[in-house]
Amino acid sequence: MKEFGKVQKLPSSILNALPQKEREFFERYKFIPLEMLIPASWNEKSNDLERTEQFSIYLKTNDAVPFCQVRKLSTGFYEILDGNYKLFALRQLGYKCVIAFDHGKIPFSKAKMISSEKKHNTNANPNKLVDLFIDLALDFPDFDLLKKLKTNRG
Repeated sequence: MKEFGKVQKLPSSILNALPQKEREFFERYKFIPLEMLIPASWNEKSNDLERTEQFSIYLKTNDAVPFCQVRKLSTGFYEILDGNYKLFALRQLGYKCVIAFDHGKIPFSKAKMISSEKKHNTNANPNKLVDLFIDLALDFPDFDLLKKLKTNRG
């Protein structure tokens, strides 16, 4: 198994099995090492300890696949757009990487808009991504997603 020290795309064996439209979308999902993620200093809930604890409990009790949205910075690091608490919880739990939707090198204004939409979108279904990965795990049993994400966990 590869160690995580660099950003990796979803395996081509998975991407190539998807229809073209879905493949183009899911090519933007990446495994990103936590050491390459930085919290968004502009996020008004940047030090929300309660949300960090709630997310930690959610991950531990549901064996959930951690996920976040990021933008690439000129420094080569990735800034978390949808909740610094996710990064803090993942670090607390000993995760080494996270699956992230990479918005690329977008301007600050668009990052703020994405963050705001995430907070105010009451119609969002957070289980859709989890359902997708469950389906992928069933279709590609040799690719152990949770094992890959939990390497070297304490």
